[in-house]
Amino acid sequence: MKYKADKIHTGQYAVCTGSKYFLNTVTDSKEEAEKWAMVKSMRWHRDQIDKIVLQAEKSGHFGHDCIDDYLA
Repeated sequence: MKYKADKIHTGQYAVCTGSKYFLNTVTDSKEEAEKWAMVKSMRWHRDQIDKIVLQAEKSGHFGHDCIDDYLA
């Protein structure tokens, strides 16, 4: 996953990337932080797919094929 849940200096949990964390994800619940780490990771990966799909469409390599068919 792109992001992970980790305990921060306050003893609470947050979604982290390296030594940094997202302030709006700070919680007392490890499970809640893990949930939000998954959500943020999914969103990040979806954004990356969207960027690649746009690049693929512009390339012309796929002609009239539906690019989503390649993602199934």
